[in-house]
Amino acid sequence: MLQRVEQEVKRLRSDVPELLGQRETELQAEERRLLNFVDFVGEGRGSKALGDALEHGTEGRKAP
Repeated sequence: MLQRVEQEVKRLRSDVPELLGQRETELQAEERRLLNFVDFVGEGRGSKALGDALEHGTEGRKAP
């Protein structure tokens, strides 16, 4: 039984490096997006409508 548990743990962990890579890529994209937004607002081009659009655009991107 212990061998089966060990095999199952190994199987489940095999996806971790790939998943971690995907999450890091997603994080980098969000960081770039945030920096672009900060630059945009810093240049005086921000507005309430833009803030609302940003808020609604990120609601579906929250981590599980």
